[in-house]
Amino acid sequence: MSTGEKARGPSAPGSWLYVYSDGGSRGNPGPAGIGGQAKDESGNLLLEVCEFLGEATSNVAEYHALIAVLEACRGLGYDRVRVRTDSKLLANQITGAYKVKSKALRPLHHRIKVLLNGFRAVEVEHVPREKNNSCDALANRAIDEGLSGLLKPVLQPGDEGLFPAPAAGDGAALSERMRRNEPVSSRTKMECCVIGTGYVGLVTGACIADLGHLVTCVDRDSEKIDALCRGEVPIFEAGLEAIVERQFASGNLRFISDMRGAIESSEFIFITVDTPPDSEGKADLTNVDSVAREIAATINGYKVIINKSTVPGGSTRRVERIIEEEMDEDCEFDVVSNPEFLREGTAVSDFQKPARIVIGSDSQKAIMRMIELYRGIDAPLLVTDPVSAEMIKYASNAFLATKVSYINAIANICEAVGADVREVSLGMGYDERIGFEFLKAGPGFGGSCFPKDCRALLAISGDSGYDFNLLEGVLEVNREQKERVVAKVERVLGGLDGKNVGVLGLAFKANTDDIRESPAINVTRRLLEKGAVVKAYDPQAMDNTREVLSGVEFTDDPYEAVRGADVMVLLTEWDEFKWLDYVRVGELMKSRSIVDARNCLDPVVLRKLGFAYEGIGR
Repeated sequence: MSTGEKARGPSAPGSWLYVYSDGGSRGNPGPAGIGGQAKDESGNLLLEVCEFLGEATSNVAEYHALIAVLEACRGLGYDRVRVRTDSKLLANQITGAYKVKSKALRPLHHRIKVLLNGFRAVEVEHVPREKNNSCDALANRAIDEGLSGLLKPVLQPGDEGLFPAPAAGDGAALSERMRRNEPVSSRTKMECCVIGTGYVGLVTGACIADLGHLVTCVDRDSEKIDALCRGEVPIFEAGLEAIVERQFASGNLRFISDMRGAIESSEFIFITVDTPPDSEGKADLTNVDSVAREIAATINGYKVIINKSTVPGGSTRRVERIIEEEMDEDCEFDVVSNPEFLREGTAVSDFQKPARIVIGSDSQKAIMRMIELYRGIDAPLLVTDPVSAEMIKYASNAFLATKVSYINAIANICEAVGADVREVSLGMGYDERIGFEFLKAGPGFGGSCFPKDCRALLAISGDSGYDFNLLEGVLEVNREQKERVVAKVERVLGGLDGKNVGVLGLAFKANTDDIRESPAINVTRRLLEKGAVVKAYDPQAMDNTREVLSGVEFTDDPYEAVRGADVMVLLTEWDEFKWLDYVRVGELMKSRSIVDARNCLDPVVLRKLGFAYEGIGR
């Protein structure tokens, strides 16, 4: 690669930088080269780039050409850029006019967007080839010199869609170009500190260690830390225990109570503490503030502080302000919003194969470090401002909660008119604009996220002067849905006082032991309040339920829960409930009545076995 000397910086604040690029390939794929130039507003040449890629397609070469020249320009000091390319495809994909469909181009496209986000103003123009002759000549020269052995190939076979590593002898201008999806063994191990070993913190810490980084998980609860060091994982999550055991044994993952030591030794500091609702439904940031003060008292060099806790807009700046005001010595740091989108029951898979990675930061340095941290995860990367990143989390959860309440409302109409909500959901889901996810009628949503985040978003909208009536309706439908399940059981039995009820399922959803705001717990509690005698079973959540719900007889298996019952109420969609021996269930029950609040069972089969069956919306 050859890079011309920088002729001069911007002539005045607000000056435009003009970037030209071209990539070519002699074959598809074939020997490929790239050329690029940067000029000031007067047309003076600031620098040029010439690289031999090796084997690549012409489209990949076009992308690499623009990446190379943009990276070379990062030290020039311009805040406005005008991109000129003779590739119509590249120009339209950068502006969003065309969708990036090629898997080889997606990581390159994300890289260009990250680089352009470093400018305050960006203009992209497709220009005729004759206006880009200089870059075309550089690209052809690169191919010629590469074929003759004067230039070494940047890409290796099979790497066409990856970021190339800098070749030996490259200047500092391209020192930060990177590879994607390399084997763990070839990556640089980064030191990370995860503060808080709750659900998000433990999954995040374990999975980052599984990427090959060095992770220290910190918690003030010394008993929890001791248990983790013994290999006792306090939550049930598919695949998590195996990762914790493997990475703890490898030395990549450790658990300590010394927050100061963990902060001092780490570049990346994840804040994963609780933000419970206060009396008004707002997110209580006491724990986040406390961690920020701990960081301020300990910071000893550049840190990327990553807020994964769910927080309202402006919290990134709030953490920055606390650290700036309270640290003893000036140290460089950046605070990044990096919301989590982990679903309980599939959290490990969600981390390893996310639908997207959101990075909210105004610091180009922090953005680049975050991209490096997540290298190896194949997912769309959205770089945005911190407030937008914070809002993405709330907006996503509130939208999904809206889908749940919507289909529950439709289910109630289906019951009134004689339709089957399962068939309605199926017909809706085939429309790609709607999709199948979160269209399962049931007893309502629960868990640690949807209810809390909906209430927090309502508080945010109220503080902003907007009446979010739609979201208020979502929460009201969710509240009513639980009462409708109780009323359904009461109607089946002709009253609840003294009646025996066998409850199957206590967790808020299957494949977790989490009972926070569980609809199953809410319904069970209401049955008890109305005088029912309740026996209950759940594969994972009974220990947690014993701490919050008294008056229930917990059983060791589902058959004991329904023994002598006047009605069986299925409240959590565990797979094992679908495959029970319902002939045996019927023989054990006092009366063959089932209320299936999750629509898990086949009513036709059950009715043939003599059961009175009640589902939701069917």
